[in-house]
Amino acid sequence: MVNPQYYSPSDVTYQKPRTLVLCFDGTANEFNDSNTNVVKLYSVLKKNSPESQLCYYQESAGIGTYFQPGVVAPFFRTVARVLDEAFAWYLSEHIRDGYQFLMQNYHEGDSVCLFGFSRGAYTARALAGMLHKVGLLSKDNLEQIPFAYKLYKDTRPQVNKLAYRFKKSFCREVPIEFLGVWDTVASVGILKPTTLPFVGTNDMIRVFRQALSLDECRAKFSPNTHHRPIIPQRLGPRPSLKTIVRALTVFKIRRTRDTPNAPLGPRVYTSLGKHEVVKVDVKEVWFAGSHSDVGGGLAKDTEEHALSNISLRWMIREIVKARCHIQFDEAVLEEWRVPTTTILGEDLTRKMTRDDHATLTEGEMSTSSTLGKNAPAPSPSMFTEQSLDAFDAVQKMGNALRDTPFWWIVELIPTYHEWQNERDEWIGKWRFHFGRGREVPPRPLFHESVRIRMNSPVLNYTPKAQYEKGTEEYVM
Repeated sequence: MVNPQYYSPSDVTYQKPRTLVLCFDGTANEFNDSNTNVVKLYSVLKKNSPESQLCYYQESAGIGTYFQPGVVAPFFRTVARVLDEAFAWYLSEHIRDGYQFLMQNYHEGDSVCLFGFSRGAYTARALAGMLHKVGLLSKDNLEQIPFAYKLYKDTRPQVNKLAYRFKKSFCREVPIEFLGVWDTVASVGILKPTTLPFVGTNDMIRVFRQALSLDECRAKFSPNTHHRPIIPQRLGPRPSLKTIVRALTVFKIRRTRDTPNAPLGPRVYTSLGKHEVVKVDVKEVWFAGSHSDVGGGLAKDTEEHALSNISLRWMIREIVKARCHIQFDEAVLEEWRVPTTTILGEDLTRKMTRDDHATLTEGEMSTSSTLGKNAPAPSPSMFTEQSLDAFDAVQKMGNALRDTPFWWIVELIPTYHEWQNERDEWIGKWRFHFGRGREVPPRPLFHESVRIRMNSPVLNYTPKAQYEKGTEEYVM
C-alpha cells in the first residue's frame, strides 16, 4: 500500500512548465559520510524555486517508512531491509511512491527527469516503464495506484489490452525527458530475481544515459544495458500494414557512434492510438572501477579525489548537453568538485590535451592526496574537467568479492545469464559465475579516464570486463 503521509497536494497551480527531477538511490544506501552519486546529484539541484523545478529523493534503505511508527522494533526493520535486498519485497512500493509524487505534482508541459543507481536505477527505469504502459493517473486518485501497478507488471496479452484501455480511459501520456542511471542491475532481488516490463527498452524516453562499471564481477550485479528489441513491444491494437510501411518509408533510423546501443532498425511505438517511429537518444559509457566506484558510496565525502567523481561529472555534463531544463546550484557544485565550466558550457567540446597530462607527475597520480597531506585542497574551478578526471582516474578501486567474502556464496551457485549479441539475438544459459568479469556488448564506448588508468605505470591496470580489444572507442 502506498503511504500517503509523504505527500500533501499543493494548493498552488503553477502555470509555467516546470522540471520534475526524481532521484532513486541504490540498495541499502542512505545519507551518510560516504554518499552515492545520486545523493550528490540531488544535492547540486536547485531546490529553492518550486515554481520552476521540483526535486524528489528516495533512499532504497527507507524500509521503515512502510511500517506505522511504533508498530515494529528497529530489529524487525533491519530484518525487513535484509529480506528486501534478497527478495525485492518493497520494489513495488518504491516504484509506486515515485509514481505518486508525479501524479500529485505533474502538469501538462512539465519536463520529467529520472535518475538512479543500482537498484534505484532499476526503480527509475521501472517507473518509466509503468508510465509507458499505463500512463499517469490524474491527481488525488490514490486508490487507483495499486491497480495501475498490477496492470503494469502483468505481461499477459489479455492484460496488455486491458492496460491499453485503462491508460486511454484514466491516464495521461507523460514522456520522459531524461533518464540517467549509474550501473543498473539486471534484476532485483539476490535470491529471487524480479524483472519488470519496459525496463530494458522504452520509447517514451527522449534521452537515456548510463554509466557502467568495467570491473564489477559479482554474479548478481550483471549490468542491465539498453536493449535492442527485434519485435516491437506493443500495447493496444496492432498497427495496420499500411501504417508500418509508411513509417518505415518516411523515417530511417541510422545507428550512430553516439548511440551505440540504439536499435539497428526502426521501432513502431504503439502505446496509445498513434503509431510513429521513435528514436531514443541512447549513450552508455563504461568507466573503470567496481559497482560502487561508478555509482559512488565507497569513498568518503571528505576525500578530494575518487573514481566515482568522474561518472558524476560526466552525467552532469550529459544533462547540460541534453538541454532538459534541469537547474543546478553552482555553489554546491563546487563542493562536489564539479567545475562550473561543466555547467556554463565552456568545457563541453574540449578534448584532453597534452598539457592536462603534463600537470600530473607519476608520484602525484599514485597517491590519494595529489597535493600532499598538508597542502590545502585546490578549488575545482582551478582545473578543467579533464584535469580533474586525470587525478580521479588513478584512485583506489573497490572489490566487493575481496572485501565481503559473503558474496562468494552466490558465485558458487549456478545462475542464469542472458545477453544480446551483435545480431540482436538473445542468448541465455545456466552457469557458475566464479567471479568472472562482465561481458561488454560489441563496439563499446569507454570513458577517456579508463585509458588514463591503463597508461599509468604505477597501477598496471587492465579492465576485468571481457571485450574484444581494439573495438572500443574512447569518449569524454
